[in-house]
Amino acid sequence: MIGERLVGTLLVIAVLVCLVSFAGQVVESRVSSPTVHKITKWLDVNSEGNLPTWYSTVLIALAALLSYLAARAPRSVGNTTRGQWYGLTLAMLFVAADEGAQIHEKVNVLLKPLHGQETYYFAWVGPWTALVVLLAMLFGTFLRGLPSRHRYAILVAGAVYVGGALGVECIEAACFFREDGVDLRYEGIATVQELLEMVGMTLFIHAVMGVLSEQGPIPLQFHTDAAHDIAAVSAECPNPSVAP
Repeated sequence: MIGERLVGTLLVIAVLVCLVSFAGQVVESRVSSPTVHKITKWLDVNSEGNLPTWYSTVLIALAALLSYLAARAPRSVGNTTRGQWYGLTLAMLFVAADEGAQIHEKVNVLLKPLHGQETYYFAWVGPWTALVVLLAMLFGTFLRGLPSRHRYAILVAGAVYVGGALGVECIEAACFFREDGVDLRYEGIATVQELLEMVGMTLFIHAVMGVLSEQGPIPLQFHTDAAHDIAAVSAECPNPSVAP
């Protein structure tokens, strides 16, 4: 029940963030003001380093944390292994880093000599598409090892996320070049893209929470044996501060 409420809340927040962002773009298209521009820039889902970016990064970090908890689960999930869940955790951490640090933007700069002055803004799509295909191949065995209900839930989440991140991005690029820049139509498409990414990641969180709901208590103690050994050694060794 708590999981359902959390996912519902996250979905509502995603919709509100995107609606506020697009409303801000509509206002900015009609009101020319530095103050309005500064506010809309802070709320624009198509900009970087602002409130929507922070929310998306936290959302992906939560997905990484839940994947890590699944790796620590006392019982295996279907025919999957801990290593596969740890690998999924690393993949989520990379996505979070990309969202927060704009790694794909830096890739654009590196590929700029191979593209035109304007087309390089979308140069990252090619390498990232290849990366998605590679990850799909690497995690194919993992997905097949999951119980069908969890497998389909993760596949749907991935399809929604990738559909937004890459599929709608291509439509966004076509609109950018056809309209020769940014307009409200372009902003609307960009808003749909970001919404799909947020919804896809939220669905992934829901899917992994479903996996965790079938597990027992998850151990989170780290290096307890080492701590016990250190305590034992300390008890046996004389205190150097005490004079003989």
